[in-house]
Amino acid sequence: RSVAANIATRLIQLHFAGFCLLVGLNMLAGDVWWAGEGVWWLIARTESPLTDLSVLAHWPLLINLWTHMIVAFHLVFGLLAWHPLARPLLIVCGFGIWVSMALITGLLAWCGMMMVASLAFVDPQWLGRWFMRNADDGADR
Repeated sequence: RSVAANIATRLIQLHFAGFCLLVGLNMLAGDVWWAGEGVWWLIARTESPLTDLSVLAHWPLLINLWTHMIVAFHLVFGLLAWHPLARPLLIVCGFGIWVSMALITGLLAWCGMMMVASLAFVDPQWLGRWFMRNADDGADR
């Protein structure tokens, strides 16, 4: 590992964790997210969702839970991504959060970029081995 690569990785991690924390804090500043209606407001926008999720209007507790999970994820990721035991769980949960955000907002590129940015917290040697193993599996077919 080079010093420059380590510094660059740490800066990406710092910025991504800070970004998540600030997004969570910004959500807390809005009444819609506190009330648990943030996801519904995103679903109700006709121009953005990938799928019609208006059927969820009959499930207010699910909307409330989904909204609070998104807020909690942003806050928790910003604070606990540095803890080695919490990091894998946060990354896996993050992929679920970003996929759900893509469904309700329609921002595929943004959510994909967030998934890729969260990979900055994965050990680069593990990622390299994983990519090599999958590349070898693809070449055998």
